[in-house]
Amino acid sequence: MVKLLSSCPALETLELSCFQGFRRLEITSPNLKRLVLDGGGGFDSLEIVAPHLQHLEISGVRGYLKRRLVNVSSLVTASLTFSIICITVDDESYIGEEEKEDDVEEDNCPDYHQAFRNLVVDYLEKLSHVTQLKIGSWSFSCCNSKEFHFQN
Repeated sequence: MVKLLSSCPALETLELSCFQGFRRLEITSPNLKRLVLDGGGGFDSLEIVAPHLQHLEISGVRGYLKRRLVNVSSLVTASLTFSIICITVDDESYIGEEEKEDDVEEDNCPDYHQAFRNLVVDYLEKLSHVTQLKIGSWSFSCCNSKEFHFQN
């Protein structure tokens, strides 16, 4: 990924769909202003370091919750419209929000739901300086938690 980004200095928008295979996405180019992450991205952890990025979109289904925003200090807009997949322990299957939203109860995977809430709260704290924020229903539900304090 480093080679791709360094060989495209004029690149302004980067869209990654169903990405996987790297643990750190470091974007240092002042020209790259928009990053779109769509899809699951496998089960790798990912740190996003992008101090010049102005627009960030994260969508699709997340099955693994180790995706961190490390430095996104220049963001103006952010869109968090991703959903989660709960991995059930009893039958090794998964339930996606868009397929069976009414069937997923937090009692089935409480630790996973808490980890998801922690992730969203961390994202929103890192995004408290943005002027435009779009969030999906899963992210919105986390805003009602006691631990959440959004200051803009």
